[in-house]
Amino acid sequence: NLPDKMNDILNYIISDDNTITEIRKIEFFVPYKRLISIHRWLIVREKEEYYLGSYYEIKIGIIERIKKSNNSDDKTSQDRWRRKSDSLRNHNWNNFENIFHPIFLEKTPKELKNECRREEVLAVKPNGSIRNTETNKMMEVLYFTGIPLAIWVQDIINSESTNNHVNQLNDIIREASCPNSLSKSIQTKLKEADQQRGTEATDHIGHYLWFIWDDYCHSRDYNNYESTLSMP
Repeated sequence: NLPDKMNDILNYIISDDNTITEIRKIEFFVPYKRLISIHRWLIVREKEEYYLGSYYEIKIGIIERIKKSNNSDDKTSQDRWRRKSDSLRNHNWNNFENIFHPIFLEKTPKELKNECRREEVLAVKPNGSIRNTETNKMMEVLYFTGIPLAIWVQDIINSESTNNHVNQLNDIIREASCPNSLSKSIQTKLKEADQQRGTEATDHIGHYLWFIWDDYCHSRDYNNYESTLSMP
């Protein structure tokens, strides 16, 4: 169980004499078909329980993007990802909120891929919240179309809560100036939600935020990922 192992992994890294002991950011690589709520894994730090994403800034990458492959579809999606990462990095941040292309998950995967494959689509957000059963569909679209940046709210049943969270999500994007500031805003929301965890106040948007920022420049050793990902 990976969440249960997280404390052991962190302690192993920190105890290494060659490692800087203050970790501020952690990057995970996950299969696009196996995205899990890493931001809300529970860890114990300083004798307190925290959401992982409230204590550390989390970046999530898709592991198929850094694996060597002879499959033509994988190679094509990797090339798209690198091009779109470059375009995103060089984008004019004066209009950051406008970079998020709204997508409708009611469409078929083929329709969504045709729509998001365009070179100008660099970041996406669903037009509303998504259900847990739609996560794989979302990740498949991101992977094959090379999109490096996505944000959404997930698993909201109450329609009033859904509308509130979607509006809050739009505010979070509107207040950000670039992917880095958006990532820090996500961490702030997770901290706020973590403070309320265990109380009756379970409606905070931090409990439902999902965020992918998968810039290939974060993964400078992507051709040697096996050694990069080695764990005890």
